[in-house]
Amino acid sequence: MFDILPIIVIIISVIIILIIIIRKFPALAILDLESIPEEKEAKFKKQIRKQLFDRALGRYGAGIVRYWLNIGKKINDFFLNLISNLNKKKRSYLSHKRISFEKKEKKSKKLLNEIDDYLNQENYEKAEEKAILILEFDKHNKLAYEKLANIYFLQKKYDEAREIYSFLVKLVAEKEDEVAQAEIYFTMADISKRNNNPSQAKEDLYHALEFDGKNPRFLDKLVELNIEFRDKESAVDAFSRLFEVNPDNKKLSKYKEEIENL
Repeated sequence: MFDILPIIVIIISVIIILIIIIRKFPALAILDLESIPEEKEAKFKKQIRKQLFDRALGRYGAGIVRYWLNIGKKINDFFLNLISNLNKKKRSYLSHKRISFEKKEKKSKKLLNEIDDYLNQENYEKAEEKAILILEFDKHNKLAYEKLANIYFLQKKYDEAREIYSFLVKLVAEKEDEVAQAEIYFTMADISKRNNNPSQAKEDLYHALEFDGKNPRFLDKLVELNIEFRDKESAVDAFSRLFEVNPDNKKLSKYKEEIENL
């Protein structure tokens, strides 16, 4: 908005200078142009006009430009202060308008139920809208993030789903909830696998095992993933760990045979 102010100042200054010059043009009338050859008359007249313009510009131009630039600066400062004050009032208004914990919980619960209803109808657009609405007044709502990630997952928007889970894992890390972190990484591994990124899926599983190293579900999935992508060495290691924590797993004999055939 303020970028055009210098241009306006320059235009006004030029207009004022032209007015001054026009007032001085009668001085040309007293010149004895009849004594000048015709071929030089136009050139001489042009030179005189240029000299008048240069003198007027030097005498009045700098002062006028400084004057208008000073006014422009004051106008600019006024609007900047106005915007700053409005932003302060807005923040103050929003802080006073924050809803109580009880109202937040009640509103969140209602919207979460609406999300489930829309998911049952496969109306993902409305479900996403409700999830985002919760996060607008409750930025740390774990369930809302989970719902939003699941909405993207069901639509096979795996990049978006992973992005939400990546943020969610940081959120639960602040609460030092290692079980929740492990489960989120396990879900992210499934997303990575579906998104044809086996290396990322394995990395996600290893992260999950950092928090819950003896979880048979995680180890089972790791064995399965290594077999599927024909990584025999990693499959043997994961198989050994799975056998140690869950020797009664009915899939062990199947996994053993598949590993031997790699």
